[in-house]
Amino acid sequence: MLNIVLILPALGLLFLSVFIITGYFFFYRSRINRQLSKPDAGSGKALWSPMRVCLTTVIGALVVYGVLCMVLTSPNLPALNVHTPTPNDSSFRLLTQEQMQDDYRSRFSMEENPGYTKEVTEIDSVRYTIFRSESEVDIFHPAFLVYAEYIGSGDPAYQDAVLTYSAPDGESLQTLAASGMDSDARVICFFGNTFLGGKISCTVDFYDQLPEEFDLEQLQTQHTPLEFELPPA
Repeated sequence: MLNIVLILPALGLLFLSVFIITGYFFFYRSRINRQLSKPDAGSGKALWSPMRVCLTTVIGALVVYGVLCMVLTSPNLPALNVHTPTPNDSSFRLLTQEQMQDDYRSRFSMEENPGYTKEVTEIDSVRYTIFRSESEVDIFHPAFLVYAEYIGSGDPAYQDAVLTYSAPDGESLQTLAASGMDSDARVICFFGNTFLGGKISCTVDFYDQLPEEFDLEQLQTQHTPLEFELPPA
């Protein structure tokens, strides 16, 4: 943010300086041409040379920019708050491995993602691969990705999954749940953004026979969740 705060005044002063110098150059040329065409009209008040105007404008712009830099970088300056994060800024999704190959998501992989730290945790028959962003997040660069991979025996065809998000103060703000996802893949992926920071909890169950009904409470109590913290953006 500091770079933007310093760059914008520099661009503004540059534009203003070019405008002043260019405008004076045309005025100076017009005045000289008029005097040459009417030598008896008198020269009037002497004009500054274009070089003098150029140097004066550049020096003045540099002085103004230096003062702005000192003011904007002062430690006593209140923090610039462009946007106050809210729970509405948080969004999460749950996708199968096939869906992760669509659009911009195809750039991510379970092996490595530039700009993210990687951590692997095995809980029961599920291997969780967590990627947490080390840079600024946006819609195309989520704050985290979690790949849940089945490492047990057999070939499960369905998955139940739940993600809960709690704010830094412990208040539960959002729950994302899906049941009976029909896919031959042994991997599903959570990803999402939150600018508030807080705790993420993920629970995944792989199975080969579709149950009659989905019991979210049973899923959460019978399986150990993956939990990790996210810092504020």
